[in-house]
Amino acid sequence: MDIPDNTECKFNFNSFKIVYVVNSEYYLYKSTALTKARESHKRVSLKLHDKFATWINRWREENLMENQKSACEDWLMGHTEDLVACTTTTESCGAEDATPYFTFNKYKVYKVEYEYETKSEAGEPVEPVKEATN
Repeated sequence: MDIPDNTECKFNFNSFKIVYVVNSEYYLYKSTALTKARESHKRVSLKLHDKFATWINRWREENLMENQKSACEDWLMGHTEDLVACTTTTESCGAEDATPYFTFNKYKVYKVEYEYETKSEAGEPVEPVKEATN
């Protein structure tokens, strides 16, 4: 093995864990580690997602009432009175064959622009003031 820049490292041959080479950008891996990681990534990702989903659902059941759950959904969709006028859309994303291996909702918010028509004292519409352009 050729080690550049007089870098030192110690090996523990009993563990075969990832060893970071100090003060450099090099990593040492067991020869089959990356292949095994690719093969198990989907399984591990789905297991962690299921574990988190179970925890968050249990927390919701224990700590939130039904009106709080619906208030949260209304807030996400922009249906509360104290927000700027907007339109919120929900897009379902994700696929079973690509990370993160499950479907999830993606929210997009579009601000609503209103054009107010003003009227003069006589009741006739007033033309908007045009800004001067140079």
